[in-house]
Amino acid sequence: MNCHRAHQDVFPRSYQYDLDCVKYRRQHACDGLKQTLNFQ
Repeated sequence: MNCHRAHQDVFPRSYQYDLDCVKYRRQHACDGLKQTLNFQ
């Protein structure tokens, strides 16, 4: 329990969310680019 709390203190939820957002954008950047090119 204490280890888990310490881990959350080092990595706040917002920071973890930013990491997930970067990973998501990295994985889906090409898909978004393809969709944009198709619409244009």
